[in-house]
Amino acid sequence: MKNRDDNQKQNAKPLKRWVIGLGIFSAVLLVTNILTLAVYAPSKSDKTGDSDQYDLLNPARKFVDQKDLIINFQPLRDELNAKHEKDPNIS
Repeated sequence: MKNRDDNQKQNAKPLKRWVIGLGIFSAVLLVTNILTLAVYAPSKSDKTGDSDQYDLLNPARKFVDQKDLIINFQPLRDELNAKHEKDPNIS
């Protein structure tokens, strides 16, 4: 009888350590997620006028300098028109 109790206690120790380790890991993960949201989530005071006006714009636009997002397709359009304007099979 004593031998069986000793075996049960020895089997419970690794399980108890595993449960404690899982709990600590979960707590650390929860804290890091909360801190990440607190740091990177845009606050209501950070809203720019265009995101209030246009709800469907990408919210990540606030984190990238907008002058880097301007793309001028006119030179490409002019070059393609000059090169392929005579061919009716190209649209």
